[in-house]
Amino acid sequence: MKSNNLLIIGGLGLLAYLLLNSSNANAEENSAPGNLDLSGLTTDATDLNYLNQLYQSLQDAGLTNQQILFCLSQILLESGINTQQGNYRLISKYNFAGLKDTAGNYKSYSNTDDFVSDYIGFLTKKANPLGATSLTDFNNRLQQNCYYGCPPETNPAQYLANLQAYYNQLVNTSKG
Repeated sequence: MKSNNLLIIGGLGLLAYLLLNSSNANAEENSAPGNLDLSGLTTDATDLNYLNQLYQSLQDAGLTNQQILFCLSQILLESGINTQQGNYRLISKYNFAGLKDTAGNYKSYSNTDDFVSDYIGFLTKKANPLGATSLTDFNNRLQQNCYYGCPPETNPAQYLANLQAYYNQLVNTSKG
């Protein structure tokens, strides 16, 4: 009887272990590979919250990890989130890329998801920056879409260098 109880207890322990590992494996499969830990990019809790919301919204929109890295690099460059001068505070609480309407005014968004939806719309038109295969390609497509002016108000090589700096920061935040 004693050995049967030990077998039952051992079996239950093994079952619990397998269930726990199965749920952890499913959680890892459902999360994007190479998840980012953005906490090292800013010490401002509000900015970190916005970055995490942006990251989640980009993931929820179905973007690949590479697309998310391109987008977040560009958003960090334009928003100034991890600097002392967050431009998004001057533009609009949720306009993290300085998107403008047809009249040239900064657009307003009620939340991060609305911004990401419009931002992805911009990134899939004309030259389709979201279809880029490299950061250089992404920058070239942004320029072709007149993102930073036609002709460019910003030197494309300098914009790429700035994108690359943020991209490198993001890659260094990867948890996997």
